[in-house]
Amino acid sequence: LAHSARKLQLLKSTGVSQHEVYLVGTLSGVALRGIVDEVRINPGEQGLSLVELKTRQSRSLPRRTQRSQAELQGALYWGLLRTAGEMRPAEFLSQFGIPAATSISPGLRKYCETELGISASSVEDVVETYQECALAAADGRKISVEVRYEHHSGWSSTAQVPPEVVEHHWATRAPDLVAWWSGKRPARELVDLSEAKFKCGLCDFKRTCPSSAIASPGLWESIVEDWGRLRTHFVAPGAEVK
Repeated sequence: LAHSARKLQLLKSTGVSQHEVYLVGTLSGVALRGIVDEVRINPGEQGLSLVELKTRQSRSLPRRTQRSQAELQGALYWGLLRTAGEMRPAEFLSQFGIPAATSISPGLRKYCETELGISASSVEDVVETYQECALAAADGRKISVEVRYEHHSGWSSTAQVPPEVVEHHWATRAPDLVAWWSGKRPARELVDLSEAKFKCGLCDFKRTCPSSAIASPGLWESIVEDWGRLRTHFVAPGAEVK
């Protein structure tokens, strides 16, 4: 997070594109984090572009369903940058089970100061510095989303996601997904499995999926078992689960 704060500082001061930038923000009161492949300033309009890179096995664009997933991912980065300062650092850290007052080791503190130009004595200081840098980088700039598909042969294709699509994903689709993760709605049956069915064999939730042929009368028991097995990956230690 400290490295990304420095990258955002450099982006604003030098205009040089930055890669693998860590983004944190909030959606429906939930803290989210992600790493965008590239952030760059567009010299002409002084806008900010968030670029998601996807590698391809063939020299062609993916089908519409896969493109939509990439657009959703880009829209999430767009929203994270726009909401970087909406949640207090202490509240943000609490969602990951990290006390805000947690001290930074002397060695790491020195590294942040000498190598990154960031003064911090606690993790709360780091989050606060990051938020300031993110807001400064985005201040007054139009933020756009691009998805670039690349093949090892050198072929590539870049598509800018229309602003209305980005806003739809962030305002409608993303909150709907968060509602499922937070237990506010049940899973829904997929309308079209034609492009995603190959993934079913890899899915941890296939036994509880309404679209799965192996969903059984013991559906609720399977849900409880799956959640018990996976909850440690997604729930902060000590958090109450209803």
